[in-house]
Amino acid sequence: MSALLCHQIRIDETDICEMAGDRVAASLERAQAQRLRVQYDFVAERPLVQGSIGIALIVVGVYYALSLWHRLQNDMVVSRYEALLVADRATRKLGFGKRATAAEIARFADEAREQGLQIRVETSLR
Repeated sequence: MSALLCHQIRIDETDICEMAGDRVAASLERAQAQRLRVQYDFVAERPLVQGSIGIALIVVGVYYALSLWHRLQNDMVVSRYEALLVADRATRKLGFGKRATAAEIARFADEAREQGLQIRVETSLR
């Protein structure tokens, strides 16, 4: 029997082989083979390179997801001074902003009292 060769697969009297050029890349004795099934599949040519790139992309994605989550947490949960404005028909919460200092808020409260507005400060500002 002569050897059968189709691209990289060779079957001869003793072995079934995958060839890489002139050398044998993988081999199995023909006597041990029970059946040969041909199927269509995807094979990574460079699995270490592809795996490394995949891991790097996962790390970058996790980093950006965590940094986005951290930014959202900082923007959503902010410690700041606020004013609760109570009127006849509605109550509104007004924020002073992130950068407002206790001294600025105390000065604001004093000026509001001087203008005749009832203002109660529920936290120590001095």
